[in-house]
Amino acid sequence: ANGETKKQLNDIIGDYKAKKYNNNGHMSFANAMFIRDTYKDQVKGDYKQLLVDKYNAEVILDPFTSGDNINSWVKNKTLNLIDKLVDDPSKHVFFLINALAIDMNWNNQIHCAWGSNAVPCINNGHYSILYRHEKLEDDATYSYGAISYPYNSEDDFYGTTYRPHEFNGKSQTKASDVLADFNRYDIIKEVGEDKIREIVGPEYQKWLETDEGKSAVASGYAETDVNKYLDSYINEIKENYGKAANNTDFYVYTDEKVRVFAKDLQEYDGTTLQYVGIMPLKEELTSYIKNVKAKDLQNIISSLKEVKIDSFKEGVATRIRGYIPLFKFEYELNLMEDLQKLGIQDVFDSSKADLSNLANGGGIYIDTALHKANIEFSNEGIKASAATAGGGAGSTAGGFEYLFKIPVEEIDVTFNQPYMYLIRDKNSGEVWFAGTVYEPIQK
Repeated sequence: ANGETKKQLNDIIGDYKAKKYNNNGHMSFANAMFIRDTYKDQVKGDYKQLLVDKYNAEVILDPFTSGDNINSWVKNKTLNLIDKLVDDPSKHVFFLINALAIDMNWNNQIHCAWGSNAVPCINNGHYSILYRHEKLEDDATYSYGAISYPYNSEDDFYGTTYRPHEFNGKSQTKASDVLADFNRYDIIKEVGEDKIREIVGPEYQKWLETDEGKSAVASGYAETDVNKYLDSYINEIKENYGKAANNTDFYVYTDEKVRVFAKDLQEYDGTTLQYVGIMPLKEELTSYIKNVKAKDLQNIISSLKEVKIDSFKEGVATRIRGYIPLFKFEYELNLMEDLQKLGIQDVFDSSKADLSNLANGGGIYIDTALHKANIEFSNEGIKASAATAGGGAGSTAGGFEYLFKIPVEEIDVTFNQPYMYLIRDKNSGEVWFAGTVYEPIQK
């Protein structure tokens, strides 16, 4: 572009430089210029070479008698996720097309699976947490947490075994549970070993003199030496400090305004993409998106905590609970109206467009700007594409127990109302996809 046409484009694009990526079977980033074969001599050689050198684009001649060749290219470059982008190309002399697609597994599944559904997961799919002789403040049991096991099938995962999930007032939403527990409360340091012995010893001695205690001794299930019992009790208390469990790898951030869940996809050819879901808590999603600034999102992302024990507060046990809805949708729009509202206008006006660097002869303008996107967020990973043309134990069964209360900080990562998401290059920060979820998949 030249003149005012170029200025309007630059006002929006600025000095943005697209990063180059290596295509493979899991990620595709492609550009092409399709030129009507009878118009090939009009397109300037310098322009075609610029597309090849700067954007690694293909330049393809086509008779434009049907959209088959263009749609076949789009299907191939979006890893078969988008079948069709254009209908009848006969009224056009060229198409500039950008296609983007990912088909990637998580580093670890959210909820682990067996058999054909399996991809890498944490702890072989078995999640549980147990703090002996401690309870979280006023919890009824001496352990807390959740126990989850790998699933065999969709029916198993989403069947009656698992509680229904709610989203925006509707129950039965398909979702994966997220679980994590970290104990950084050092009860030996806080209470003192001598004090623990002073409190627990007499209580244990009293229990030994009860009928239940005598029966346990007679059956060989109870230690008669109080000091030996206390040694064991103290050791188990010590083991609680630093205990950690999580059912998958993820990142979390919450404040009074937003709830954020992030998770990495597997690295492919040196690129790690990261999913970031952001749910506003104080306002409707539409209003949040209208008001949120890039720096706000950057601050949120920089504040994300990885689920490992060093990330969380000393002096408390941290309990993370929630669920992430699964979603799948296809989206299509005509971009012209949106781009015009942003101030890109002349390029769509036949009397004002200045694309003299593109072709000889004048009269060249853009009369169509189409975008189509497809995305699936699953327990295993993410499939997404876009094409644009010119887009989470029990208690003792009887026996003696003395429980010490410990403070807990709970982090809720339940996504139960509309939210936005980004899929971004974790290293460069470049955003591949951005979208919203208003209706996740229903059971």
